[in-house]
Amino acid sequence: MTKQETVKLFALISTAYPRSEAFRKVSAESVEMWQMCLEDIPFAVAQKALAAHSVNSEFPPSIAEIRRAALQGAVEKCDTAEEAWALVLHALKNSAYNSVQEFDKLPDICKRCVGSAQVLKSWAISEDVTTVSVARAQFLNAYRVMDSRERERAMMPPSIRDALDEAMKHNLLQEGG
Repeated sequence: MTKQETVKLFALISTAYPRSEAFRKVSAESVEMWQMCLEDIPFAVAQKALAAHSVNSEFPPSIAEIRRAALQGAVEKCDTAEEAWALVLHALKNSAYNSVQEFDKLPDICKRCVGSAQVLKSWAISEDVTTVSVARAQFLNAYRVMDSRERERAMMPPSIRDALDEAMKHNLLQEGG
């Protein structure tokens, strides 16, 4: 979103919330902050996020509320860890002989929780019920942790994500060398 679009968004917020004075007179600092935090969100998406927010809240949105509404549904994943496990179970049915193809069909977050096509195959050919039960418990825990981290990361503007990635990379290089 550009600065001009951010100003338009403020006008829309002011229209949607006529009793609120917060967005009537906006400072350059406010526009800059909102634009920086919403730079990766297209104006049309932010507009829809505002519409969704305005029918559910009598108070103007914060940056976080606009980001959350805009990013809802944008990330390819299941609503719950149990739904994700159901996808893995479905993949297990064909994984004795087609584990690579079944693994490739899974959403990325499920792939990271499972680990590899070989793991999927080992679960599929296991005759021990306990193995799949333990795998399920470990998968559900891993999914919940990764899902939480991804949601937090998705809420960050790209410039902040990039800065954090650089800082992490720098720290890892210093620790490793």
